[in-house]
Amino acid sequence: GGSGFTDLLFYDRKAGQGEFYATDGQGGIAQLALHSGWRSSWARIVPGDFAPSTCIRLHFKTLVARTAAIDTFINTQFDAILALFAGSGIACQRGTTEDLSGNANLANLVDLDVGGCFLGQPTAEHNALFANRNTAAADDLVIYVVRSLVNGANPTNFLGCATHPNNQPGAAMVQANANWLLAHEVGHVLDLRHVGLTPASNSDFLMFPNVGWTNTPPDLSAAESSTMRQSGLIF
Repeated sequence: GGSGFTDLLFYDRKAGQGEFYATDGQGGIAQLALHSGWRSSWARIVPGDFAPSTCIRLHFKTLVARTAAIDTFINTQFDAILALFAGSGIACQRGTTEDLSGNANLANLVDLDVGGCFLGQPTAEHNALFANRNTAAADDLVIYVVRSLVNGANPTNFLGCATHPNNQPGAAMVQANANWLLAHEVGHVLDLRHVGLTPASNSDFLMFPNVGWTNTPPDLSAAESSTMRQSGLIF
């Protein structure tokens, strides 16, 4: 509503109708909009601070042929980051999803050489892949779905890597049963670093060095949330 106070969205799933109300901070509410014809398959309303100054936009590009399984993976990852980042006051907008698997020039990048996946040290294959930002604005994040992440010719245990060339923000990840993998890699792009392996309670946090979170959904500290909101990629 633009006032800085909490707004309310009432959603009648059976009727496919939504009513949006603004509050005045003194117990009063006023209806701002009435919407009808919404799809009845929506099952979740996510609260958060969706002011324009705290948004990121994500595009997805897959080097693995786009199938129902790939779409489900991307949808699951996006739903998870949407809900988790809302608690930090960051709205996630979803941009395009593009199938790059038919591009012969990119076929050798499906097993992406990320080296050691070090900050600020993109490989030649990073540079080649991340140059494909069709439809993405300069500050948009592009997420590339690949078959595997390798170091030279050697397999790695990496499921995601947020190393990216300058001015081409994004990350690469593989299809995995780790719902907050996207959120973890985007956290890196927004300037977060890993928490330590100890104490054991660190495994509750999103930025634990692996996906072995012990208390899901994983946590973001107030300091981490503040760091992300100050990123130059927020619009």
